[in-house]
Amino acid sequence: MRIGKIVLSLLMWSLLAGMVSHELAKCGVPEPVSIVLCLAGTFLMSYMGLLGRLPKITGVTKSDLSTGIDVNIWAKEIIKRLFKDNMFLKYAKNENQYVQGGMAVLIPQPGARPNVVKNRNSFPATAIRRTDTTISYLLDEYSTDPTHITLNELATISYDKINSIIDDHFGYLLQDCADDMLVKWASGLPAAAIISTSGGATAALESGQTGNRNSFTWQDLAEAQRIMNKGNVSKKGRIALFEENVFQQLLYSLSNTPYKDFSKEMDAKEGTMGRLFGFDIMTRSTTFTAANALSAGTLSVNDIDASIGATDNVGVLCWQTDIVACAQGTVNLFNQAKSPFYYGDVNSVSMRAGGRVRRADNQGIVAIMQGQNFGN
Repeated sequence: MRIGKIVLSLLMWSLLAGMVSHELAKCGVPEPVSIVLCLAGTFLMSYMGLLGRLPKITGVTKSDLSTGIDVNIWAKEIIKRLFKDNMFLKYAKNENQYVQGGMAVLIPQPGARPNVVKNRNSFPATAIRRTDTTISYLLDEYSTDPTHITLNELATISYDKINSIIDDHFGYLLQDCADDMLVKWASGLPAAAIISTSGGATAALESGQTGNRNSFTWQDLAEAQRIMNKGNVSKKGRIALFEENVFQQLLYSLSNTPYKDFSKEMDAKEGTMGRLFGFDIMTRSTTFTAANALSAGTLSVNDIDASIGATDNVGVLCWQTDIVACAQGTVNLFNQAKSPFYYGDVNSVSMRAGGRVRRADNQGIVAIMQGQNFGN
């Protein structure tokens, strides 16, 4: 079969070469020259065809290939995991498409609402131009300290330590980025958007806190519902994110109420524990902490890397999905293979991300903070 294909190919080539030679002869080109040109053209096309079949590698540096690390694959993986490992971020307005220059996001704010007149009898009506404004936020850069792995380690370990290290870097990077998103959303909330827990005295929940706090009760969540309803906030897409210990306090307060079966609407796929007072309940090992006293009338939230003060309080954050925003910028994986300075490989990762409350008046977001009980 292979010999037959070769013979057929030679016959076809001879036919085509004869036709080309015949046409070139009309232009005065000698037949031997025509045959040489046909041979050269054949070899050139074969060479180009071979190049066309070579795999194309884009976005991967030489050092990536030497260690089998594909930057593009890891960059896509971090985007997936951002919402898989931190599911509460799915319930925020994603503004990736509005990122300007990879650094900032601009959010338009509608101007004053139009006036409504009952039984209008004065004409013409006065036309008023609506003046819109914008609010913005910058994307912060989050990066990991590089991890060094020696060639000796690579030669002796029985598993792919490089991929394991990179996976570790991405995991902690995403965790801290999500932690900081809660800080961004809760920071600066006014007193009207803050509720204090009202239950009985309970011990402090976090290391660094001292004294007792009022425990969380179902009435506190009902109060958050009332505030949102009075603010004409959409009843669709309301989320309440609890720190795990505070969530347990909520469960204890429900034990003898008609609301104790709220978990019948639990949706593990979407990360919700149930539905109560119009809120889809979610939990997390940590949420955010803030000072007991307001700063200039607004909530003073601790940074993600700040120590918790003795009188600081743990918060539960409630929001409507169109009220808070998050945006992700560039994702980078840095890899240097066989570094002459480290006698091995060095890896680190970084990404840009940001977020904020989308409405300047803060309607649609409520923080429920531990109330302090100093009498016990």
